[in-house]
Amino acid sequence: MNRRFIAVLVFALAVSAVASTIVYQLIAGRISTQAKQSTARVVVAARDLAVGTLLKPEDLRVAEWSGEISPQWVVKPEDAIGRGVVATIYRNEPVANNRLAPAGAGAGLAAAIPPGMRAVAVKVNEVVGLAGF
Repeated sequence: MNRRFIAVLVFALAVSAVASTIVYQLIAGRISTQAKQSTARVVVAARDLAVGTLLKPEDLRVAEWSGEISPQWVVKPEDAIGRGVVATIYRNEPVANNRLAPAGAGAGLAAAIPPGMRAVAVKVNEVVGLAGF
């Protein structure tokens, strides 16, 4: 073989070895920093919770959560027990305060009505009920 060809080949192998080592070090550094991500304990739904459900201890469980934690999420089950659900919470979803009625408000429609608002029953018949269709 030609000496020049061998010299170029050796140089190319050396450059590729250095480049691959640098890339490996960069990737390994990123993976190790992601692995050190902290976890926290949050309250999650043990089952699907429909609107109007009054939370009981068996409806909730505490789970480890990695990543960012919303300040709205409940971290102690005692803070959620006895409160009504005003928006559907699915299984293993963190329980958020904005999806629960205020403490003592109970469950059902009354808990879903925002403060300062009222719910009024309006009597309708078949004609009024189909108006606009």
